Amino acid sequence: MFSVIDHAMRGAASRLSSLTTSSLCILLATTAGAPAQDFNLTGTPVPEPPKPSSGQGIVINLGGGAALAPAYEGSKTLRVSPIPFVEINGLANDRVSISTTHGVAVNIIDIGGFKAGVNVNYSSGRGRANSGRVEGLPNIPGAATVSGFLTYDFRPFSVGLEVKDRIGPASGTVISLGGDYRFSPFPALQIYFGPRVNFADRQYEQTFFGVSASSAARATSLGNPTRAYDATPGIKNVELSLTAKYAITDRWSAITHVGLSQLVGSAANSPLTQQKLQPSVAAGILYRF
Repeated sequence: MFSVIDHAMRGAASRLSSLTTSSLCILLATTAGAPAQDFNLTGTPVPEPPKPSSGQGIVINLGGGAALAPAYEGSKTLRVSPIPFVEINGLANDRVSISTTHGVAVNIIDIGGFKAGVNVNYSSGRGRANSGRVEGLPNIPGAATVSGFLTYDFRPFSVGLEVKDRIGPASGTVISLGGDYRFSPFPALQIYFGPRVNFADRQYEQTFFGVSASSAARATSLGNPTRAYDATPGIKNVELSLTAKYAITDRWSAITHVGLSQLVGSAANSPLTQQKLQPSVAAGILYRF
């Protein structure tokens, strides 16, 4: 069954890459030693479609914060890293948005609660500075990503599907399916809560969780005993996340994100996985112009 999923994901990713070759690409640079987890503080299960500006024209949000997350996906070591936040909405008649969390998102179809589009972003890699557990293994460089997304909003619920392809030598494809429940205990506070499941193809799994025989031998010779491992496609992880946004004033907002990710299947059984349950916390403050 997974071979069929693997074939379907590769075909979908190939079509998406061809469709968006000429699209704008924003590379929000992070170092190879940054946490492998890419935070989306918007509370959505997939890249959020451009937000309507309600006739206000271009709206800009700026801010920053910090995240506590595993040093790499599967690590038991938690690291703190800064999170810059820039979001520009209302471009091209509310069909284009730019953000440090979802990159460049283009909303192609918008019919009622149904939206579909493409997204170009950046995904961090993995370096030896992340953890001694990957000492002697090849660095995984950061890469541009090209995605296609579908979302359907039937308030207070929403569901979404994303196919994301990493471009370059450290490539691979992930299909994400998730949902959100949104509610406001009082007007100034918005809360998003929902699950997500991620399917990864063989190339992605091997890139981040596999170990070649030569890499295992090198790591072992450097004092990091590691066995060779051939990763297989399938469900990579399941997640639960909660995002809360509080309006301090008309222009200032505070935002907090808490997530739990459980690695499963080939990712969970990798010799690089020290801990299957991956917690993460992020918080920041935003200013709207």
